[in-house]
Amino acid sequence: MEKTAYVAISRKLRPLRFGFLVRPGDSQSLLKVIQLNTCLWGGRFNPIIPMFRRLPAGWSDDLFERHPEISKQLTLRAKRHVKRFRTHAREFVQGYLEAFEPDYLIEMTPGLAKEIAFEQELILKPDDIIPPDGVYPPDLRVGLSVLSLYQNLHEREFRFVQKRSPRIVAVRAKKPSMALFVAACFGSFPSSGQVAGFAEAYKAAFSPEVVEIDGTNFFDTMIGPLRLGAHGLRVIPRGRPRDFTIFFLDAGSPEDVIDYWNLRALGWPVAPVPKQWRDKALEPCRRQVQSVYTPLRGHPQIMNTAALLLSRSVANNEGVSFVREISAPTDPAHQHQPSVSIQEWYPRIWDRWAREKDECKRPDVVAAEEGVECQLESDSSRSILLLCKSPFCSAVAGRT
Repeated sequence: MEKTAYVAISRKLRPLRFGFLVRPGDSQSLLKVIQLNTCLWGGRFNPIIPMFRRLPAGWSDDLFERHPEISKQLTLRAKRHVKRFRTHAREFVQGYLEAFEPDYLIEMTPGLAKEIAFEQELILKPDDIIPPDGVYPPDLRVGLSVLSLYQNLHEREFRFVQKRSPRIVAVRAKKPSMALFVAACFGSFPSSGQVAGFAEAYKAAFSPEVVEIDGTNFFDTMIGPLRLGAHGLRVIPRGRPRDFTIFFLDAGSPEDVIDYWNLRALGWPVAPVPKQWRDKALEPCRRQVQSVYTPLRGHPQIMNTAALLLSRSVANNEGVSFVREISAPTDPAHQHQPSVSIQEWYPRIWDRWAREKDECKRPDVVAAEEGVECQLESDSSRSILLLCKSPFCSAVAGRT
């Protein structure tokens, strides 16, 4: 008698991970990356990989480049005895790919992926995801858009009058110099071509409040399209949970905007604070630091604290001054544990050895998961068809 064979399968439903290759100085391409991710389901977790011809000072592990003040204090003879580690731009990019493990790479400029070790058939152009012209398709060519999610949320929640409705907004920066940063925080839709329909779908589903963002309202509680496009996704850390982090940056620097984006893609609880709005940020940051500064549950001798992470464009003295103004009074029983610590170096996402130490492990971003047991028929081709049960991701079933 032939035995019946069974196979146990654990399956997860998640958005595809896209890694976007972009020249850091190309602000137009960077804005297009943000707009594409606003249209993608779970787009806020897609990394932006900066493509350098040569790493700028302070980006590699070289001691003298990261700390030029040390170089000035050493004699030429002493410098010859210091072992220097220079990270090549190609190694930097490969490190980002290892950290984020994208399913596809998107070249924002043709030829950026020429020297990258990645499967060629998985390297796409932006037009391979969303066609710029022609008849608008029901969904994207690769991946899943937010349109089905918008429709599902509208039918289940937003077509009804809610007692405590969230503040859904469509934003624009009051000053053009802050436009890229504001787009990275809240999201931005393409304004021309067939893809302009995404903005119309967002307005039809949620009737968002139109808000001009500046330092007076940036720290208010609002939900933009980028965050709404990740609705229902669970972020599961693969390492130790990170402390609440304030990222103090220069909003006019595309490199700083990319760094903030990637910290968020790593699942860090990170709040961006541009130095252009420093004074307006003091009171909101004080409140947040005070709310975090509490005894750790089960270990009252340890205090939860916040961290201030300085971007590469912010001087150390600017960070020290800001920390002093937002710190909560030190708890008398925990004099050795201040409410805010300061970190002057950016986490080394690109470095395999330092990645775990710096808590740069990519999280699991999951919409649903389940375990199933399937019977293999003796006369079958020993293949199994698994269908997707998600109410707004049924389009994935035919592609997975």
